[in-house]
Amino acid sequence: MEQSVPAVPRSNTETTPPLGLSPEDSEELERRLRSLEALPRTDAESEYTILWDNCTREFYDEIGDYVERTGRKTRVEYIGGRAVISELGPPSFQHEAAAQFFSGMASTYNTQNGSPMDTLPLKPNGAAGYNLDDGRRSQVSPDNQLRMRGRSCPNVIVEVAHTQTLLDLCDKAKSYIKLSANIMIVCGIKIFPNRALLFLLYERPGAYFGMLMPNHVPLIPSIAISFGPAAMTTAQVNEFSMYTGMPIHRLRGFYDGQEVYNNHDPPCRDLGQAPYMVCLPRNLLLSEDNFGHVNEAYSAFGDMEIDLYKLQLTMDEDA
Repeated sequence: MEQSVPAVPRSNTETTPPLGLSPEDSEELERRLRSLEALPRTDAESEYTILWDNCTREFYDEIGDYVERTGRKTRVEYIGGRAVISELGPPSFQHEAAAQFFSGMASTYNTQNGSPMDTLPLKPNGAAGYNLDDGRRSQVSPDNQLRMRGRSCPNVIVEVAHTQTLLDLCDKAKSYIKLSANIMIVCGIKIFPNRALLFLLYERPGAYFGMLMPNHVPLIPSIAISFGPAAMTTAQVNEFSMYTGMPIHRLRGFYDGQEVYNNHDPPCRDLGQAPYMVCLPRNLLLSEDNFGHVNEAYSAFGDMEIDLYKLQLTMDEDA
């Protein structure tokens, strides 16, 4: 869901000032930032809040410098020729908890086969900016990313939506795969206001290894699981199906009305419950290129197994 800050018209938006922002642009940028910061967090934060429309990558870089220079923790990304705010203010507890969880999972996975420290396969790279391949040098900053040893691009992206909408999460998750030729897996986590959680696993289809995906080609999650301290409501389940394109009967986990879909999964309340175990495929996780090839040095490594109950405990402030 896109929203924007009312803008004062700016002439020649595709022209970048040679030595930083002009006084006029600096003043306008400050006005827009303050107007967003004055809103309640739940109103201001949206995955696609447009900070500046129709700007060059160079102008976006100047915006980033200005935000950093003024001491703000706002996360600004460059998508489709727009400077958009993906997070207003410091990351929430849940964002940081999820990022740390996946870094810990990578550490556990790396050492499970006794690999020497200088050959560990996966490296967490946090929220470092990453350029997509859409021809406009779009730059995004996920909550976390796992990179395979020797690769300059992430194999796995982790994206958390807290006050952001589920539609925003789905759109962004798909953009990582469709607008790149090398990102293999996206793990999306939606936190609903009632504390229900939704895990979405997007995988790059084999037909699109090493290439961009056309926008008209559907991309739906391979796995979707409702977990968390509360069940997803009927309205949230319907929203899930609408925005992901996945039939409700394929949704795993505990949610309102699940019996209608012959789903008898229990609530997520313990370690090792089968409905809440997720495997990240090794050929995508450890791919050394854009085509799912795994180096023989890592032949002993299998899929990465994730227990969503552990993730749930990590992200729950009241646990």
